Amino acid sequence: MPSKRKRSGPGFNRDTDSGPKRSKPYHQVYRVAAKNISGPGIFVTCVQSKERKAALQFIDLLNEVADRLYPGVVPQPQPQEGEAKKDVGMTEEEDMDALRNGAIAEASVPPPATETETIEAAEGSTTKQAEAKKSDEDDIAAQIAAELSDIKSSERSRGPSNKKAAAPRFKNVETDTECFLFISVSPPFDPYLLVYTILSDVELSGEPRSRFVQRLTPVIATCAANQTDLTTLARTILPSYFSTNPDEGKTFKIDPRIRSHSKLKRGDVIQVIASNIPTAEPEVEGGERRRVHNANLTNPDYWIVVEVVKNSAAISVVKDYERFKKMNLQMVAQAANEKRAVEGGEVGAGEGRIAASLAKTEKTTAKETAQVAQVTEGEEKTAQVAQATEGEKDEEAAAAQTQAQAEEAPASKENGEEQQMANFRLF
Repeated sequence: MPSKRKRSGPGFNRDTDSGPKRSKPYHQVYRVAAKNISGPGIFVTCVQSKERKAALQFIDLLNEVADRLYPGVVPQPQPQEGEAKKDVGMTEEEDMDALRNGAIAEASVPPPATETETIEAAEGSTTKQAEAKKSDEDDIAAQIAAELSDIKSSERSRGPSNKKAAAPRFKNVETDTECFLFISVSPPFDPYLLVYTILSDVELSGEPRSRFVQRLTPVIATCAANQTDLTTLARTILPSYFSTNPDEGKTFKIDPRIRSHSKLKRGDVIQVIASNIPTAEPEVEGGERRRVHNANLTNPDYWIVVEVVKNSAAISVVKDYERFKKMNLQMVAQAANEKRAVEGGEVGAGEGRIAASLAKTEKTTAKETAQVAQVTEGEEKTAQVAQATEGEKDEEAAAAQTQAQAEEAPASKENGEEQQMANFRLF
């Protein structure tokens, strides 16, 4: 009999006395491997928890730029392996059905009949056909079934062609990584041309064109995240940018970015890329190859960005990395607006709302300062005029007082003499 004492917590079994057993955690997270990251595309970083909105905004921006750069160009479809196998399987099933039906039809052919049997069979078949025709006219269900079968057959015949015709130019691929997206780009669209066009437009307008999209990394190919495949990919991509001619030396800097991956380390990625940069032919036959391109960590000609996410890796070689603020839309827009604000020039119609607002604010402030200065100057002049007027009035009052005193002096003298004469007469 099981114990009546209550036991709490996962892993406790009341019917056994073997003690508690560890069970799986309740909130176990299963992450999907990044299997679909392949081919040309653009890696995008975005604001946290805004991955879906960032993907929609960026795809709309890519479609707008693609319409301008590639007018009338139709993307080439990229058939997936699963769809191809499904189509092949359907074809084989249809062939097998046809073979089976054909074999049954051949086996059911009757032997040749005599003339009498043929006439009787014809008369019987005519009667049966008339009866069947009459019954078919009244059988609505049979007609509906026939129409449905025709519709299904027509949809099956034109289904694959519609899928190929509706191939999207840009597609969001789930990476199952926070703040990180991969936008697949169908040929013949060039991810590098699209990204540089967007960054140039943002630099001119001062508007990032998206609230959530941040850093862009265009790539033309991807591989599995291991040293062997990464070496093969480096030998395929790097010769397009680094020549073996000693007179065409370039400087470079390697910037590895590893997300949700633990096998390849930062030092391993740098070593693989640096060892596969093209070198010049040896001066002496059988000698060592000469290094043409050197590393420069402050101001390189090319930045070699290596993206490693889960089990996929890609290499991107970009230029003007510092000019475009590490390919960050938000930082490019901010730098453009700050530059215009510092210059203080008038902003035209297409130079961005932020820059326009900054310039307008500065212009309004200068105008208000000038108005205040004018008002202050006018008040000072008015005060000076008032002081001058008061001074004139004081001078006139003083002169009048002096004149009055001068006029009063003889009168007081005469009055004094008359008073003395009056006093003398009394004595």
